[in-house]
Amino acid sequence: MRRLTPQTRPARVSTPATASSTPATTPATPASSSGYTTPASTSASSSPAALPVLTAGSYTGTKPGTIDFSGDAGNVVQNITWSSWTSSGATGSGTSDIDSCVPSCAQASPSYVPATITLSDPVNGQFTQMTEARNGSTSTWTYPSVWPGGAS
Repeated sequence: MRRLTPQTRPARVSTPATASSTPATTPATPASSSGYTTPASTSASSSPAALPVLTAGSYTGTKPGTIDFSGDAGNVVQNITWSSWTSSGATGSGTSDIDSCVPSCAQASPSYVPATITLSDPVNGQFTQMTEARNGSTSTWTYPSVWPGGAS
């Protein structure tokens, strides 16, 4: 039997018991606990799908600060803050003006009330349903037949 000397002895290699041919799916083990680390998973990543947009008049985009529901400024929601904007819907809150039309619509001072805007039903990357809740009533618009005239 041939005896190996320390200079010719092959090095011992220890491998983790969990090593396999598939990528690890658990977090890496800190080097301080075992002396080695487990490689992180190397799964392919895909870029997220683009979020739907709002198209109103000449505006196309996300999270507008103002939406014009009427041509005479009788219903404009402004200072909108969006609490969510996802692939399926969006919700925002702002302030809407309501004209009392007393003594006439042209002479009346507007009253400002809280308003909530909800967008839904995206089709081809664009929201097609919009709901406005203000002053105790709710109105719903469906694109493109009845839709706000603009946004910014």
